[in-house]
Amino acid sequence: KDLFGLGFLKEAFYSGVREKLLEVANIMDSMPETYGQDGLSAEDKTVYLRYSLERNGRTIGEWFILEKDMSGDKHLQAFGLVQLSGNYPELGYINIAELHTRKDLKIDLDFKPTSLAAIQSQLAA
Repeated sequence: KDLFGLGFLKEAFYSGVREKLLEVANIMDSMPETYGQDGLSAEDKTVYLRYSLERNGRTIGEWFILEKDMSGDKHLQAFGLVQLSGNYPELGYINIAELHTRKDLKIDLDFKPTSLAAIQSQLAA
């Protein structure tokens, strides 16, 4: 018997997480493939996803995904901006399969697509 209303709270929590995951899945489906934003300025290029690696409450790495590379039905790599602590941000290809092997890596479910220029400005601050 649910004496404290925990069933409602659990359902509300899982419903919220499910909605966030569906939102991220829709972003992944709709984001451009490699070279889809080629030739655009940093102000016009969109960053769609953010992954982060944290240690001791400090962010030590961030991966900002701009484009996906499709091979069959699997994302094998992506194009994006990588910021590792102590290094300058770099644009390049990111091995998504390798990224997902890290157990301490998190996808930012609250990240909203934004311009590459805004991300670069934020990282430069």
